[in-house]
Amino acid sequence: MTDGGSRPELPQVPGFELIRRIGKGGMGEVYEAVRVGTGGFRKPVALKTLHVSLPAAGNPLERFLNECRISAQLEHPNIVRVTISSPSGDATSSSWSCCTGADASVLARAAGAPVPAWLPLSVACRPSRGSRTPTS
Repeated sequence: MTDGGSRPELPQVPGFELIRRIGKGGMGEVYEAVRVGTGGFRKPVALKTLHVSLPAAGNPLERFLNECRISAQLEHPNIVRVTISSPSGDATSSSWSCCTGADASVLARAAGAPVPAWLPLSVACRPSRGSRTPTS
């Protein structure tokens, strides 16, 4: 605690050291974390968790797992990669490659206007040399 205030308690997720919460939504939370393993293995990741206490209506667990399965098949420099998906304690989690920088809401606030649709689309659609797909 560097600011003298109380630091929110972070959940314990086996195999991960949670650093801070990045965001929170109706279905779960995303944390900046480190994947830890034997022999001093440490890899920065974004850890996405799904609250298992969600109502079964709409099957949020199946939607979460579908997102992981589909994302695991994608490989492109402009797409964050899912690295692992697993149930743990009171939440199901998935580990994603960690990227730094501002999100679109930060850019919009700084510009004082919404981010134009062409901007994220131009990034997503940008061809990349050496990009691979699961079939190449």
